[in-house]
Amino acid sequence: MAFVYTTRGNSSPQGKPRVCFLSHKEDFAAYFDQLSKEILELQNCAIWHEAAESTGGADTAASDIAGAAGAGAAGVDTADAFDLAELDQMQLIVIPVTRKLLASENEILERVLPYAIERNIPVLPIMVEGGLDAPFAEKIGDLEYLDKTAIDPTAIPYKERLSKFLSSVLLNDTQIEEIRSAFDAYIFLSYRKKDRAYANELMRLIHQNEFSEKVAIWYDEFLVPGESFNDAIEEALKKSSLFSLVVTPNLVNERNYVMEIEYPMAQKNHKTILPIEMVATEHDALKQYYEGIPDPVNSQDPERIANALHDYLPIATSSKANPVHDFFVGLAYLSGIDVEVDRERALKLITSSANTGVDLAMKKLSSMYAKGDGVERDIPKAEEWQGRLVTELADTAEESRSEDDAFEFLKEAKELAELAIAAEDFETADGTCSTMFDVAQRLSFGSLEKSVFGKVKSVLKKYTRTNPRLQEGLTYMWQACRMMLEVAFKAGISDKIYEWSKKANALRAVIPFMSGPEIGNELMRLCGRMATECTESGNLNGAKEWLGSAFSYFESLDKDELSTEIKFNYSFLMDAACDYEIASGELKEAYGWLQDRKELLRPLQDEFPDNLQIRYEIIKSWLKQADIAYQFGDREELKSCAAKAKELIDAEALETDEVKQLLAEYYQQVGSAAAADKEYDQAITLLKQSVDILTPMLDRLFDADHLRATATSEERLGDC
Repeated sequence: MAFVYTTRGNSSPQGKPRVCFLSHKEDFAAYFDQLSKEILELQNCAIWHEAAESTGGADTAASDIAGAAGAGAAGVDTADAFDLAELDQMQLIVIPVTRKLLASENEILERVLPYAIERNIPVLPIMVEGGLDAPFAEKIGDLEYLDKTAIDPTAIPYKERLSKFLSSVLLNDTQIEEIRSAFDAYIFLSYRKKDRAYANELMRLIHQNEFSEKVAIWYDEFLVPGESFNDAIEEALKKSSLFSLVVTPNLVNERNYVMEIEYPMAQKNHKTILPIEMVATEHDALKQYYEGIPDPVNSQDPERIANALHDYLPIATSSKANPVHDFFVGLAYLSGIDVEVDRERALKLITSSANTGVDLAMKKLSSMYAKGDGVERDIPKAEEWQGRLVTELADTAEESRSEDDAFEFLKEAKELAELAIAAEDFETADGTCSTMFDVAQRLSFGSLEKSVFGKVKSVLKKYTRTNPRLQEGLTYMWQACRMMLEVAFKAGISDKIYEWSKKANALRAVIPFMSGPEIGNELMRLCGRMATECTESGNLNGAKEWLGSAFSYFESLDKDELSTEIKFNYSFLMDAACDYEIASGELKEAYGWLQDRKELLRPLQDEFPDNLQIRYEIIKSWLKQADIAYQFGDREELKSCAAKAKELIDAEALETDEVKQLLAEYYQQVGSAAAADKEYDQAITLLKQSVDILTPMLDRLFDADHLRATATSEERLGDC
């Protein structure tokens, strides 16, 4: 099989970041066009994917690469579909995640992912079907992914996350030009297509010398049939200081492009020629076909190669190291910009630059460790480098007292807080969020920070409409609140939860630009979460207060323009209200909330039939209704609700942990009904099935809900 490419406007892929798209064979037609369009809108790159047939072409290093997007395209299927080494030159592998992919034996799971992780090639899984979190974790692990199906309004929008991921891994046009200007010199590497492996070996031989580490090598691996080979090659020759020729018998055993075009063009442009013999070749034949060619240097003599490079290349071998220069050359090796991809060398150069305090290098290292880009993925290491960057920026902002420097600090501090949360380093996350809030508050209000939620309300309502910088500062305060709440909920720090929830609510009350659906939606979710927290801790007055705030946000929204996200969010608020009513002993009201919740979710299920999470929420509502019926003593209603839940459970094709939990709850409900009917043998069988499902999962799902469900099933089994 061969790779074909897609680019913006079918332009040449030469010099563009390389993205590889791999999918289950039955998913390609459904998702390639959509995902490639989204990627190309955000990044000027070349997206390579497999084609059913090679198109052939001229005798260049890439004549086996087709020049049209999608021609004969096919998803990955068999284990021997292609040579995995083809992936080494890619900067990113994009994989659409579907049920088919996770439920079948296929090359992506068995070969591609292990190879990419071992070689530190970044992988971006994109969830294109909903509710696959559990099987994804089981089959793939904790690899970062983007979810196109997410309808959680509190999550960062998919397009924004995609843009951020692509820009952190792939280079833009400006960066590529900066990299090219950082090279000391260029070598034009000429070789036959069939000698590509020897060309790669020669590039390593050239770059193993420290003095030539910062020399670019132009090679035509990604030239494609259809573009003007001669023009592209002549342009590359003009900027090259040396024409190096990969010598093998393939140069002389037949007429070829190197013999007829490249070599004469090098002579015409008066280029110094350095032939290097990679495989023993008849020298007389070489001189016959390549007039004036010097005697080739043997590849087994690295000292002679080094001496020739010293003689022919205009590089200052004794010049002082330039950390910024090192950074850009490191990027070149990481992304294969005019050099071979060498991730180990890239890490060395970028780390060296970062250790001297170059901000760009520290930022890149943090991203590399976070994404597994050229290094083994290591979130604590990413946090460490981001922390060093934030410390440098804090010193700069403190010294300069510049507003621009302060906002630059806030931007990177937000990244640090997110990494700290991912690493479960709650102490660092706490401190970073608190500092963010304080700095943003000072930028927004100056000396008025103590009265921010009081005396300045009337001023703010006018000022924020016309002052985008103030809006930016207030937005950072809001983001600090959001992240701090995530820290507090994950760490179970109750006083922090209440403190930052009140800040978030108060902040919303004085910021006019935050009154739109998105912010109101997030606050509705926050208030619902706080109501649940209060209900579970027995603070029913607090729960009632938070629910009141949440419903007021919902009532303020235009009911004719409710988005899917808002409706889904409101369904969670209804569930929180149900739990509050149950805790208050108002079972009829709770039952009514569940009925209304199902009515809200059913149209969403029709709209998003592949989203498992919506179906899970409907199942949970049926099971919760069954539990209420149990408390009422209405065994027929219990059985009816449980049967509706079981019907939906049986329709699931995946045995995820969530489906198993729902099934266990079903056995718990029908077992309880059997016990109430004094059918103890049947009850014991059913309740034991519930316990048998839940107990083995305790080690990995050690949370309050799972513990409570297990304890309830065991208690009722014990009663029987």
